[in-house]
Amino acid sequence: MRQLKALLVKLQTWLDEEMKTTESPSLADYIQEILYRKTQGEYSQHSQTLYNLKDAANILTFLTRHDIMNIVGLDKVFGDMFSKQQDIREELKPIERRIKTLDEHIKQSGNYKGYRSYKAQYEKLYVQ
Repeated sequence: MRQLKALLVKLQTWLDEEMKTTESPSLADYIQEILYRKTQGEYSQHSQTLYNLKDAANILTFLTRHDIMNIVGLDKVFGDMFSKQQDIREELKPIERRIKTLDEHIKQSGNYKGYRSYKAQYEKLYVQ
């Protein structure tokens, strides 16, 4: 908990500095807005404080891992993530089509197994 609090103090200090140096909404404003919205939930004050602490730690970890220091850096990281997501989605399209085709084959094989005996009886009676 002490290490987490120390990280949060560092984050708060950095956020305070960012708020002083920028006029447009800063990263700190966005983080504070996220945490504020979470406080509007149905949890008790104590529980919400713990959740906010965990969320703030997760946010700090994400920012540190990606070396994000401002909104421009955050926008770049999200842009890269969005681009990767689009690439993955494009790779999945043919796979999803193939799965749909195979599902139809499986369904039809079930139909075939169910009616195979009727077909044999029909052929026995009428096809000679």
